[in-house]
Amino acid sequence: TKPSRLHCAHCNETYNLPQNGNIRIYKELKCPLDDFELLSWSTGTRGKSFTFCPYCYNNPPF
Repeated sequence: TKPSRLHCAHCNETYNLPQNGNIRIYKELKCPLDDFELLSWSTGTRGKSFTFCPYCYNNPPF
């Protein structure tokens, strides 16, 4: 299987995403650091989950 990625047609950038889970838009909220839309990754209804910014995930600010 190919790794999950997000491609931005506007800026022509491709971002790696967490693997082996489901990815969805998170409440239409944006990252306060770079204004990217937040995403949610989860392994299922009762599994692990976390919210992340695709840009910060690939370019950690700290």
